[in-house]
Parts: sequence; C-alpha cells; structure tokens
Amino acid sequence: MDRVTDVAAAMESTVESLLGVLESARLAQSPAVPPAQLRVLTIISRGPHTNMSRLAEALDVVPSSASRLCDRLEATGLLRRVPD
Repeated sequence: MDRVTDVAAAMESTVESLLGVLESARLAQSPAVPPAQLRVLTIISRGPHTNMSRLAEALDVVPSSASRLCDRLEATGLLRRVPD
C-alpha cells in the first residue's frame, strides 16, 4: 500500500508542477491584447496609413476614444503613431 501512496503522491506533485508551468506560460504571453485594441490592430493592418478619423469611423467610436486606444497600444510598443 505504501508503494501506491508514493506513486499517487509523485503523480500529484507532477501534475501540480505541470499546472504551474502552464499557468506561468499563459501569464508570460506578452502582451495580452484586449479585444478593442486587437480590433485597432486588425483595422490598421488592413490599411497602414489609416488616420484617426477613419479609425474612429471603422470602430464606430468618437475620435478621442480611438486616440486613447492608440495611446495604450503605443505604450505597449505595438503601435507607432506619426503625425499626419
């Protein structure tokens, strides 16, 4: 019976370690892009010279909201804004 208990304890420890590794890998995905920001990146990838007005129109938001989304993306290094 001790052998079965030892095997079960070893398996439990292994599973816990594997779950820890998987969770670390999930958290390490950098950056985690929220859906609204992902939409911005998708729109811009289709038209790299999209200005803020066109982006806001495509997102169906006001330009200031589109600008804030772009600010967040720029802060993470996923987007670079340039003057029109």
